Amino acid sequence: MPEPLDMRTAGPAPDPLASIAATRPRLMATKAAIGRTKSLLERNDTLQRWQKAVAAQADLMLTLPPLSPEWQHDPQETGAAPLPTVRPPQSTDGPASALDIARLFSLRIQTLELPGC
Repeated sequence: MPEPLDMRTAGPAPDPLASIAATRPRLMATKAAIGRTKSLLERNDTLQRWQKAVAAQADLMLTLPPLSPEWQHDPQETGAAPLPTVRPPQSTDGPASALDIARLFSLRIQTLELPGC
């Protein structure tokens, strides 16, 4: 049976945060991917339209209250960017299910991450 560790004589504990990088990774893209995207945006009309649509959706999301367990679907939000689904949402208006709220949370994070790249 191993001997119990005496914490009084074990010495200083290592810093658990020492291995964390000072710069944070992007959630969805590397700096190189963002650079390629910005370069493409300068010359691609389709990407420019898509970027404007995503930015408009992000602007709308910033006006909405935070999600809560009592969340009621907002047709502006769900109509402009349908919920990503494996199973269809329980409703697109009225009270949202817990799964729909989780999907909206993910959609907001992804949408708000993109416009400024």
